[in-house]
Amino acid sequence: MGTRLKGPTGALTALAILAISIIGGYEGLRLYSYKDVVGVWTACFGETEGIKPGMRFTREQCDRMFVDSGLTRHERALRRCLTSPDEVPMKTYVAMLSLAYNIGEGGFCRSSVVRRWNAGDHYGACDAFLMWNKAGGRVVQGLVNRRKSERKLCIEGLSEPVTLPNPDDIAPADRPVLRRGSAGFWVEHLQQRLRMNLVDGQFGPGTDAVVRQFQKAHGLKVDGVVGFNTWTVIAAGGRDD
Repeated sequence: MGTRLKGPTGALTALAILAISIIGGYEGLRLYSYKDVVGVWTACFGETEGIKPGMRFTREQCDRMFVDSGLTRHERALRRCLTSPDEVPMKTYVAMLSLAYNIGEGGFCRSSVVRRWNAGDHYGACDAFLMWNKAGGRVVQGLVNRRKSERKLCIEGLSEPVTLPNPDDIAPADRPVLRRGSAGFWVEHLQQRLRMNLVDGQFGPGTDAVVRQFQKAHGLKVDGVVGFNTWTVIAAGGRDD
């Protein structure tokens, strides 16, 4: 599904640094292992896996763990539920990631934030952040404050120029695996490279058929899945002529 948290070489992007600053600020940072309120050994931004007594970490190590565990998992949900995640401005993307991290993958995907954004009501999507201010059925001031901050960041992002990656600069190994049901920037690029008449960013039956034809013509496994091998041929200039 791709990521905007890491670049082609695996380095953390500017978006990832902003996400760590914003979301990590809510979670709190400790550079040593400690027992949480229920007695679980914890460290960094709430990491528990593999944490043992007496462990210490650098800020860089904590940042990397935060991205590789919780942020990456919740980003997958964000990218799965938004129709064109690569077109979401950076600050808005981080605001949405913060919301997904806080309310969970299922809650985010079912939210009015997602529905409004996918319908093109971008300012309405930012306003919908404010609905998520309850825990246990009652309004919690901490959540009210967090939602206001996320809404502000979301709206700030709407005035940013939209900058999309140059797909030719992305190595095949770092490109998302596409298949029927995929959507967005990379599907549009695929359709353009395969010289399809309809470039709509939706991997439907028509795109599936063209991909299979391309794979057959270039001696690839004919499965309709655009992974490393198919991307490699496309990047080398192979096209379905």
